[in-house]
Amino acid sequence: MLKFDSKSAWVRASLASVVAATIMLCAAGVAEAGWLSDFLHGGDQPAADAPDISNFLKTQYCPPAAIRVGTEALVIYERGHEGDDQFVRFQGSLDTPVRECHTVGDTMSIKVGISGRLIAGPKGNAGSFTVPLRVAVVRQHDNSVLFTGLQKAPVSLSEPTFAADFKYVFDNVTFKIAPDDRDLVIYIGYDEGKPKKPTPTG
Repeated sequence: MLKFDSKSAWVRASLASVVAATIMLCAAGVAEAGWLSDFLHGGDQPAADAPDISNFLKTQYCPPAAIRVGTEALVIYERGHEGDDQFVRFQGSLDTPVRECHTVGDTMSIKVGISGRLIAGPKGNAGSFTVPLRVAVVRQHDNSVLFTGLQKAPVSLSEPTFAADFKYVFDNVTFKIAPDDRDLVIYIGYDEGKPKKPTPTG
């Protein structure tokens, strides 16, 4: 089972791939109000009233979120046929995550919205499954892990497409933050540990 510590390969890998995303996402700041509704319902919401400029007079740090390199895809093979495309059971992908941050005193709480897609391969089937998703908050200058958590997102596949999009919200990302913690990054990805297949739920 993958472990998140300062020696973990999941944490140690190069951070260079997220530098550009870090710059852009930091500029975005804290997610706008209503982000969760927009995320869960595809953004098809009525236009909000003009924002009160006073809301922007006080800024709050919100770490950028990025897909951890190497965990953006989930490929599950029939046992004994790993690496053979003809025996793929399921394949999952992930989209760019969204997040919302709140800080009270020295405690930061974050909601992370994760979206992705699961499709059945040649050896797949319809049904209800869960896919393992991990969120980790890492301090970049020393690779220390402030938070790590694993949850399972439900996904249902049905005929005739045997494919489905899913959206899931991690709403319990809470950790202590120091005043000079301004180089954090929120990583999301499929968990690399076992079991290696989606778990049926019905």
